Amino acid sequence: MIETHEASLAASLQRAWDPETAAVYADVLTSRGDPRGELIMIDLAEHTDALLDRKRELIQAWVGDEIAGWTWQPHDVGHGLLRGFAAATTGEHTMAGHLATLFTAVGPHVSNLSLHGSSVELSAAIDVISDLGLPWLHALSIHRSNTNTPIDKQVWERLIDATPNLRELSLIGHSIAVSPIHPAIDTLRLQGLAIAIGKQPIASVTHLDFAFAANTDLTLPSVDQLAAMVNPRAFPVLRTLDLSRNLAPRAGAMGPRTAVLDVLGAIEQLERFEHVRIPDVVDEATMAALVVILVRCPGLVIELAKVYQPLESPHPRLIIPSPRP
Repeated sequence: MIETHEASLAASLQRAWDPETAAVYADVLTSRGDPRGELIMIDLAEHTDALLDRKRELIQAWVGDEIAGWTWQPHDVGHGLLRGFAAATTGEHTMAGHLATLFTAVGPHVSNLSLHGSSVELSAAIDVISDLGLPWLHALSIHRSNTNTPIDKQVWERLIDATPNLRELSLIGHSIAVSPIHPAIDTLRLQGLAIAIGKQPIASVTHLDFAFAANTDLTLPSVDQLAAMVNPRAFPVLRTLDLSRNLAPRAGAMGPRTAVLDVLGAIEQLERFEHVRIPDVVDEATMAALVVILVRCPGLVIELAKVYQPLESPHPRLIIPSPRP
């Protein structure tokens, strides 16, 4: 009966975080001597120096001092789950080997994870993930470095099956996966043209964070390519579009600032969005162009991510933050 109750509490928390359920779950874990119970209770309380010292002791009791070259700190564990672990092939140690060592210590209790490597290395890592299953995983980042060919469909399906409660997916590279990507995610972060739009829509994503160029790419896609990435057939329920990572251009390069406005003008059915976030604005002409968009789309709010001088908003739905120094 206790095991059934614990499994029910865990399943509820895997689907959606709730502090009251977490407190009950922590009591159950603590009653059977699992240090994760006290770790959860510490994170539900206001941290003090004494509690942080105790948290370090509990982390050591749970996972030891060091695994796969990673020395644990209190911020690496949140509510009894490991977070922020990045796996890559280093020297004689493969990415899959790092993950296998990690999972031997912490089991499936991982809330977010980053994978960096080639298609072959990623496929091997996904095999390790699918063998265990990560029902606690809510955020996954994949940085694929070597090809423009999507990860094999069967490999990707194993990843989907192993991460049923994934909510945030970040993809860095080119054509890493083909839509519909993952049926559970609501937030998708892309760096470069990291997905290929297939016949099926990406039906669950409501928030898209889109950086036009991959971090190692010196060229930007065309405006038509960028606009096509967010068309309503691909993202039928998309409501928030974050373009704020497209910062000021390098000298002589196509300007992301200009591209942002061009992309907004080219997006089909822009009025379906509720919130668009862009990098910054530097002149009155850009401001005027944003006002034209807001007049055309009466349900839209546009937010500037940053400004460096005081600016007055020319429209009530154009949100301007306090200037940065």
